[in-house]
Amino acid sequence: MCQSMDQYSFNNRERLPKKYKRNDNESVDVQNNRETTQRLQQQMILAEISRLIDAEFSDYIEYQTASFEAAIREHDQNVTSTLTAMKPPPAKKPVNKM
Repeated sequence: MCQSMDQYSFNNRERLPKKYKRNDNESVDVQNNRETTQRLQQQMILAEISRLIDAEFSDYIEYQTASFEAAIREHDQNVTSTLTAMKPPPAKKPVNKM
């Protein structure tokens, strides 16, 4: 009548209905599920970080592009006004005295 705890646990497990029986691979399945869940969470986090970086970087690129375009326009205006100022005055026609 005296059974060891291991034998008692084994017997109780055997008496459980089939759907409640512990699968021998359950611990492996649970571990795989945890790892899969962690990988999916990491991928979701990385995707969100990537999206945020892209959004920030996109704004930065737009800002820098607008700044460069403004600087180029200002430079072009300065060059044009400098060239206009350096242009010699029109030559005077000789006056014909007769």
